[in-house]
Amino acid sequence: MYLQHRLQAWVGQATQRHKVGAIAADWRNWADGVKNEWRRRSQEEFRTQRAASLSHGLKHDVMLRDEAVMADAVGMATLGTIPVLTEPASPVKKPPAVSVPTDGMRVGPYQLHNNVGAGSYGTVFKATHVPSGRYVAAKLFSIDGSGHDDYVNEVRVVAAILSVRCISEFARSLFPHYLAHYKHDSFQLLVTQFVQGGALRQFARQGPLPTLDALAIIMQAQQAVGAMHAVVFVHMDVSTHNFLWNPDQRHLTLIDFSMSEKSRAKDFRHDMYTTEPYRAPEVFNAARASMVQLLVPATDVWAVGCCIFEVVAGRRLLGNHGWRYAVRRWCYSVLNKQTATIGQLLDGAGEWSPLVAQLCNPVPGSRPVLVSD
Repeated sequence: MYLQHRLQAWVGQATQRHKVGAIAADWRNWADGVKNEWRRRSQEEFRTQRAASLSHGLKHDVMLRDEAVMADAVGMATLGTIPVLTEPASPVKKPPAVSVPTDGMRVGPYQLHNNVGAGSYGTVFKATHVPSGRYVAAKLFSIDGSGHDDYVNEVRVVAAILSVRCISEFARSLFPHYLAHYKHDSFQLLVTQFVQGGALRQFARQGPLPTLDALAIIMQAQQAVGAMHAVVFVHMDVSTHNFLWNPDQRHLTLIDFSMSEKSRAKDFRHDMYTTEPYRAPEVFNAARASMVQLLVPATDVWAVGCCIFEVVAGRRLLGNHGWRYAVRRWCYSVLNKQTATIGQLLDGAGEWSPLVAQLCNPVPGSRPVLVSD
């Protein structure tokens, strides 16, 4: 009976191998365009299934081919001694369909002017508080779904930071001060002081900033993110888009806390965190749960390093496209101590090259701890 069972199993396996071989033979005869279409559809189906599983707290221990190549080529990314916690997973977060008012609209006591910023989870207008004539920044969120969650998160994170006594007054000034909130029928408004100047990105893209400006930005960026880490929060979207720079006062403000979470909490929205040119290798490596499920300060530290390089060199460390390849090249060069390649990649950073290299260490546990003072 045993031999008969084994024989049947062997015949079944042989038949399966024959079918797979026939499919492989057909595949070799297909045109590249047909193959690419099937690859695309297969990857989309895989991502859809993975997202559905993750929304229920289930994890796939497999990754797509490009993710596996990234993991093998980089060969880094252990989180050291940081423990994996067992908090429940949150569902995959999708951008809400937000209907926002138009320029010139009156919302309560606020007269909206031009749109000065927008993202997946909110839109920011320059506005006037009509009774006082004071300029303010008004950020609008949808009243339900993800919009409401982001609204609550913004207030929660900044309130936590500003309420901690160990944070210095100067460090507190690096965050927006909320002045009011206003609830409308279809959206809610969060009002902060208006920062003169603009996004740091618009200054950095014009070329390297003057030495004194760069020094102020380097110090204040580390202080602002360090203050968040001091109260056990991680920003998770540090970029030159989310720093506001006032060149007249040489003052930086960190904004947009929609993605911020408690440090060391488990979360499955890893592949949506951090704008790609500032995304750490362990976040690109989204399928490796041992590296990604933890929300740790090291991810913000890498992004700060990218911001500093952009300010002093006048260009992005990882370029403007092909970020996955750029991260792989950087990590491979650093881990294999290819000094010539590292020098080329850091070209333009000058005396700040060692700092950028330290902040953007491929191994998360080897990146420095940022402090608020």
